[in-house]
Amino acid sequence: VAPWALSDAWGARDVGAVLTACESELGAKEPFVLAARLASHVALIRSVRRLAEEGVGSRELAKRLDVHEFRARKALAQSENYSPDELDRALIRLADLDAALKGASRLSGELELARALVEITRPAAVPAPA
Repeated sequence: VAPWALSDAWGARDVGAVLTACESELGAKEPFVLAARLASHVALIRSVRRLAEEGVGSRELAKRLDVHEFRARKALAQSENYSPDELDRALIRLADLDAALKGASRLSGELELARALVEITRPAAVPAPA
């Protein structure tokens, strides 16, 4: 599994692919490592979105965030799949996951990770019309 499979699936809002990538990577990595890597990616997406809203292009994004331009373009595309509020909530949920993985939960780390991934990947429920 490519190291970016999890972040790509999350960016595409593909819950099935997120869980598949997670399961594949858990054979070689601890849940904490996957959670930390995804939290870093979500933070990048938040930064990219904020700068893009200011009119900064992908080349300048790459320079300001010290990432390769390809990564900046990819992050910019993924940022369009999440609202600023969703990105904020995702980081908060990942912080809660961090605490759970460090002993604040009685559930297994793998289960905590899977639950968090589903929660931060799936689109917010749209209320039914009245």
